[in-house]
Amino acid sequence: MGGREPYLREDLRLGGREWRKHRHSYTLMGRHLYDPAVRAEAWRAPLRAQYGDAAELVEAALTPASRILPLVVVVHGVNGSNNGYAPDMYVDLPISAGLGSEHYASDTDAPTNWGAVSPFDPEMFVIIDRFVEDALAGRPTAAYTPLEVADRIDALCDQAEAPLAGLGAFRSSADVERASVDIAILIRLGRFYAEKLRAATSYAVWRQASSTLALDEAIAHARRAHAAYAGILPLVDGVYRDELAFGVERSEHGHWRDRIPDMEADLAELEAERAAATASDAASGADALDLTRGPRRDGWALEHDAPASFSRGAAVPIAVRSTGVDAARLHYRHVDQSESWQVVELERDGDVFAGRSPPSTPPGPTRSCTTSPSRRRQARTSIRACPTTCRPSRTSHSRASSRSAERGG
Repeated sequence: MGGREPYLREDLRLGGREWRKHRHSYTLMGRHLYDPAVRAEAWRAPLRAQYGDAAELVEAALTPASRILPLVVVVHGVNGSNNGYAPDMYVDLPISAGLGSEHYASDTDAPTNWGAVSPFDPEMFVIIDRFVEDALAGRPTAAYTPLEVADRIDALCDQAEAPLAGLGAFRSSADVERASVDIAILIRLGRFYAEKLRAATSYAVWRQASSTLALDEAIAHARRAHAAYAGILPLVDGVYRDELAFGVERSEHGHWRDRIPDMEADLAELEAERAAATASDAASGADALDLTRGPRRDGWALEHDAPASFSRGAAVPIAVRSTGVDAARLHYRHVDQSESWQVVELERDGDVFAGRSPPSTPPGPTRSCTTSPSRRRQARTSIRACPTTCRPSRTSHSRASSRSAERGG
């Protein structure tokens, strides 16, 4: 396959040291794991050493762009294996129920299409088909919806666009050129995934409510998704090799252009469904799309102070303050992803919702712990608020990691 060297251009090759492309990410992870309160200069100094006068723009572009694929991975959990799931050079999963995917069939429950894929965090995010089913039935969800995730991805792309444009003046540097190409790829991947999420949601409305308006929207979003993905090709032409080899699985080698035929087949299947739609389909489900969009819940927020201390295995008191919500639920488990989340309804007293996680008996000795103020600020408590409307506010974080579009790592 020609080795693992990803670059076609001689001036961009790193001679087997492709890790240098990811030095900024490694520095951020290392410094913050060692000291969460680390000063920014600790990572900005090496960034300046690598990118010179372009360092500020590189950081401004990478900050949002590097969050795109981790968010995609946690929401679109199509395959649990890094050998079978490469979101940076995505092997397409069809939206249409008329097609399947042999590539993902071994690790994705049937039907193997976008609407049925479970997030890797199914408490924070919601399966597309289930979201539509609940929305059409008038059942509210406090999880982040696929449409909100799409909006968040687009916002990250928007934030990266301006600093990326500013890097044009510095692209005589090989380091800046590599970063600029990869950031541009990430932005187009972000647009692709945002539109795929919207297309899959509209398609689920078509399937469940027989709304041809929804199917028309699904086709329009799918076309925009494919256009965004095709926009990667001129970026990588002459820069990356036509065969990027990282392994033997289909998702571990090839090129972005190799993925496009599957996308075209999916679009053709969607269009065939539209052509076969009946007059009765066209007359029904006209307002179904509005039910999935629902009213935004901007303006409500939760305030929560982590307890100053806790005893291992003992109940932990939890209290949150909020306005504009009807109920709050605490989701908890041991720090063990193999465990299912447990749920406790918090009791309401005005604007305060309070309760406690029940005591447990974890293995090993029991001890008391005190958390430092800096650690308490970082404490993550999974709390669900259930307002009167169906849509939560926009997500601003993700908790997954994935390979970057920078293919060297």
